[in-house]
Amino acid sequence: MSFSKVLFAALFSVSLAAGAAETAHKDTGLEGHWSGVLLSQAEEAADAELSLDHYGCYALSVKKDRGIETGFFEVKNGRVLLKNSGGVVNREFEVGNDGKLHLLDAEGKPLVMAAENCCSLYKD
Repeated sequence: MSFSKVLFAALFSVSLAAGAAETAHKDTGLEGHWSGVLLSQAEEAADAELSLDHYGCYALSVKKDRGIETGFFEVKNGRVLLKNSGGVVNREFEVGNDGKLHLLDAEGKPLVMAAENCCSLYKD
């Protein structure tokens, strides 16, 4: 099964889980597919893909990590918050003037020790 089919299946299952209990998601202009380089769980730079859908769900694949991270996203004050089903923020990105999503650290600050060409995503 291709990665895009797996990613679609993951997004579809998350959107079903959202169900009628979720309030209507207002499109932000950030919905779609994003690619780039992020930090793996071992804090190594790795190719990554992120999909944000029109239901407020996301699916993230970091190539050096196993599996696909899924949950809900919220855009707040120029930042994209990726949250698990309990509402806990897993990752936070800043929407840059360059149109990219830039990964922030656990405290919501820019990464200080990021490797070159890491850690942002571009919309493709």
